[in-house]
Amino acid sequence: MSLVFLDLSDNQLFGELLDCMMHWSSLQILNLANNRFFGRIPNFVGILSWIETFDLQNNSFSGEIPSSLKNCSGLQFLGLSNTSLSGIIPNWIGESLISLNFLHLKSNHFVGGIPWELCQLPNILLLDLFDSNLSGHRPWCICNPTTLARKAISAKHHFFNCSLVSNGYYDYEGSYVDEASFIWRGKEYHYENLTSKDH
Repeated sequence: MSLVFLDLSDNQLFGELLDCMMHWSSLQILNLANNRFFGRIPNFVGILSWIETFDLQNNSFSGEIPSSLKNCSGLQFLGLSNTSLSGIIPNWIGESLISLNFLHLKSNHFVGGIPWELCQLPNILLLDLFDSNLSGHRPWCICNPTTLARKAISAKHHFFNCSLVSNGYYDYEGSYVDEASFIWRGKEYHYENLTSKDH
């Protein structure tokens, strides 16, 4: 049986991400947010060619956004906020991750500016770069600086009705739903059913 769903968020897990994840190439949803993982985000994440939700928010990683993520062209939700990442925001995000709806990069230690290639993301709904130490000119598509100050982001994920049917196999009835909310100009906005998966 192939693993397609893994949610270990909101625990006290710590350590570096293990190489065993490279064998989970069928993963569609990986949520490790709100833990105490550290070290670099390993390059093997690029083999997760089916991944749609990749959430590592609120951990203590180091280094840059791994370039192998450019292979994950089906990504819809990328959560890397508050992960202590550094380096530049790579332009390949706008060139390769064309399915992105939600991109969370706030509260990191990036250098340089916002790559204009982000303007090429045709399906983006929320771009969160707040408090990420960015400088330089804004791309033409980001016409209002307050659009970068979308704060109080929260992401929730739900999965339900998992039952063992036979021979160690599980039958999933329900869905995994991404939700995001933010406060902008004093008003709260809420998105749900972002990357809903029915089984």
